[in-house]
Amino acid sequence: MIGFASSQILVSSENNEHVDDHMMTMEPVHDHNEIGVLHSHEKAVVTGGSLTPSVTLEAIRDTKDGYNIWINTKNYTFTPETVNELNVQNEGHAHIYVNGEKVARVYGNWFHLSEKYLSKETNQVRVTLNANDHGEWSVGDTSI
Repeated sequence: MIGFASSQILVSSENNEHVDDHMMTMEPVHDHNEIGVLHSHEKAVVTGGSLTPSVTLEAIRDTKDGYNIWINTKNYTFTPETVNELNVQNEGHAHIYVNGEKVARVYGNWFHLSEKYLSKETNQVRVTLNANDHGEWSVGDTSI
C-alpha cells in the first residue's frame, strides 16, 4: 500500500454475547485479488498537488442488528451535494461492499451495516472513496 491504511475489515455474522468490549477494531484484509470483481468504476487519480486521502474502518457491534461502521477519513471531504458533477480532488462519497458486492453509497463517516448483508460466518467489508463521477479515488492503479 502507498501511504494509506486498509479500507477493509472482517466482521462476524454470529452474535457474540460473551464479548465484553462493545467496540472492536476488526482485522484488516490485504487480499487485493477479490477487489472490484463484482462491481467497479473507473479510477479517479489523485494528482501530485493534493494530499493523499486515506481511509480506515472500525466496526462496532450494534446490539439490535449488525454493525455500525465508522469510516475514518483523512484529507477527504464527503460532499453529497456535488454527486454526479465534476470531480474535485479529495472530495466525493464512499461505496460499501460486502463480500465483493456493493451494498450502499455513503455520504458521511457512519453507516449501519444490517445483519441481512452478512451471509457468511466471516464477511469481508470494503469501502472505497469515490469521486463525484463515482470513480474510485486512487494513487496510480491502487484504489484508496
